Amino acid sequence: MADIVFMVDGSGSVQNAGFQSAKAFMSQFVDLFNIGPSHTQIGVMIYSSQITFPILLKSYSYANELKNAINGISWPDGGEDTTAALRQLMATMFIETNGKRSNATQIVIIVTDGAATESTVTEANNVKSKSVVIYVASMTNSPGIMDRVVSAREYLLSATDYSSLPTLVGPLSASACEALHTCLPTTCQNGGTCHMGSTAYSCECPAIYTGWHCDLSICSVSPCGNRGQCNIEGNTWKCTCYAGYTGATCSTDIDECASSPCVHGTCSDRLNGYTCQCESGFTGINCEQDIDECVSGPCVHGTCHDHVNAFSCTCSAGYTGILCEKDINECESAPCQNGGTCIDKLNMFECACADGYYNLQCETNICQPTMADVIFLIDSSVSQSRDQFTRQLDFVTQFIDHVVVGAENFQFAVVTFSFEANVEIGLAEFNDNVTLKEAVKNIPFRPGGTFTHKGLQTVSELVANSSSARPFNHSARRYVVLLTDGMSINRAETKRVAEGLKQQIFKLIAIGVGPEVSHRELLDIASPGDPRTPQYVFAVSNFNALFTIVAQLVHLTCQECTWDTATDVVFLIDMSTGMSQVEVDLGIDSMTYLLNRLLDTRYNTTVRAALLSYGNEFRVHRRLDEPMESLRDYIQILTVSKHCDASACRKQSRSRSCHNDDCDVIRSLARAFAHLNKSMFKNNENNTREVIVMISNGRHDIDTSVRALVNDLVRTGKIVLAIGVGDILKVDSFKQMVEDPSHIYTVESKESVNVLDSVMTEIVYSSCALSNDFNNEP
Repeated sequence: MADIVFMVDGSGSVQNAGFQSAKAFMSQFVDLFNIGPSHTQIGVMIYSSQITFPILLKSYSYANELKNAINGISWPDGGEDTTAALRQLMATMFIETNGKRSNATQIVIIVTDGAATESTVTEANNVKSKSVVIYVASMTNSPGIMDRVVSAREYLLSATDYSSLPTLVGPLSASACEALHTCLPTTCQNGGTCHMGSTAYSCECPAIYTGWHCDLSICSVSPCGNRGQCNIEGNTWKCTCYAGYTGATCSTDIDECASSPCVHGTCSDRLNGYTCQCESGFTGINCEQDIDECVSGPCVHGTCHDHVNAFSCTCSAGYTGILCEKDINECESAPCQNGGTCIDKLNMFECACADGYYNLQCETNICQPTMADVIFLIDSSVSQSRDQFTRQLDFVTQFIDHVVVGAENFQFAVVTFSFEANVEIGLAEFNDNVTLKEAVKNIPFRPGGTFTHKGLQTVSELVANSSSARPFNHSARRYVVLLTDGMSINRAETKRVAEGLKQQIFKLIAIGVGPEVSHRELLDIASPGDPRTPQYVFAVSNFNALFTIVAQLVHLTCQECTWDTATDVVFLIDMSTGMSQVEVDLGIDSMTYLLNRLLDTRYNTTVRAALLSYGNEFRVHRRLDEPMESLRDYIQILTVSKHCDASACRKQSRSRSCHNDDCDVIRSLARAFAHLNKSMFKNNENNTREVIVMISNGRHDIDTSVRALVNDLVRTGKIVLAIGVGDILKVDSFKQMVEDPSHIYTVESKESVNVLDSVMTEIVYSSCALSNDFNNEP
């Protein structure tokens, strides 16, 4: 029994007449064999510039059908690559899904007028190593090294041309039949012994091998049942059974119910385990636990007491009912002061205050600040250098400088985290600014891993275990201010713990600090934006976070507090030829996203926007005195500017002693910053925030002249932000342009553009001119 594949040369040198002779040769060969799945199977592959497989081994079971299929093959023409054809032979023809039989002799007959190369010999040796017998019918008298391709020298047969092919049918068929009954040196692999039978040979294999040619490891046929692991040990093999099975071939399932593990229930055997169906009133893996009816928390506002198949509730103050589900009317005591109207709520009340008063019971004049607990959570991991850690402590002390510390004002706590979290300063531990600041300065740096979730969990426990009650029946709002680079080790756990903490406090504020900042993680951690603040993510280099908290604690109608909210934003986009259209599109998407957010009328702010571009030239597209709506429409038509072809650009670069095409780009960037310094912001009000948003892929090296111009902008109070677009960024270029690494934002795709929500807190802001006891400058 044999699987025979004709590998036929269909290249241009064969010519159509020669190819037709090759087809006739194959048809004559078919007539000499019994064709079928239990006898001889024949497949055909044609190779030229492309390799095709018109007839697979399994395709035909009858000679007439096979010959008709051979007759229908067309001459493809093209080049010749015998090496590639041999490689595809094993990958496509001699595989079980296409008809290969493990108990049949595999034979390939190459019909070609070409010569072999060393690479052909190498690939042929690979084929022969898999017990495939190779014949060659060559149409040349000088076959070269083709005798090293065949399995034996006598398997190389030559004809003068394709018209002489029929003369090879007899010798080739006889030799092929002989190969079916001949034990070749490579017939039985891996030490197998070849035995000749009356019609074919057979292989006697060592214990650890199997297969017709002893070519398969015994473990490859999976003798171990039920997911058992077959292991070779010397000249023997054995099965390591999957948990729950035993026996030589892992065929026996272990009955885990034999030991009657279910104390109060019925046992059902499972694979490597069991389950218990418990009787009423019992639970647990083994039905060993009495059900605690209090586990589900049936008492809505009270303490549950478990009984036998029942429970009872002791209600908290203010609630009644079987499940403590009914709210007592707290307005009965007329708690609202100064003419306020009481509105009863579930377990609470609200007061609609008369003009001039606010707070829980309308007891606070609009110019009197409310009380707050502020917990700082500081990153002490190795991603923060000692200098950066000190910068975090400086931020905390400067924050304390701007408020009054005490039971009737602000109280602070400080927690640090790295491998573990440490409560450095507890809430209400200090009641004056001086001693609190000294304690902050003495907090040690404990470098380790960035286990942010442990820090958040410690803060959650600190909040849960400390009261927010203050004198005169007040309750303090609670803020958590996290200072980190957003590079936590376990981001999923950090986000999960942060979500729980946000349910306990008023706001969770994230402040970016470090050599690189992940704004995406900071946005996930922080409280979501609201009509007062777009996002609660800030940079450590400014006090937007402080002003945000103060804005929520001092009533906005108080005449003693002036709120400055005007901002001028200038977009500076890289339109050089170094920016791909995809990157330009991301830049346009980024500007569009920010403009849409800025046009949101919920924010009590005045924002103007302008657009500049740089590249091979500097250009002013829109000024600050033009409407933002027209800018949003205008940027949709921006495209990459190409001012010269590549050869012209190189000539210009050489003439200006430049080494690449960056010259014009850096020159136009310098002009843009010079224009920003001298012209763009010259008519602004003194209290207007001035922000420059640079958009680029960062691939241009920044020289000292540009850096000096940026420094001039920063010295005069301008804020420079950088948005890197695309998936290949040079962050180091951006670091030369911004004052703080947290001012670098990355937009790698259109789907990630919402990371720019954190840019909004640099543009839309509230800055209070602090007065009275809130102004505590050192």
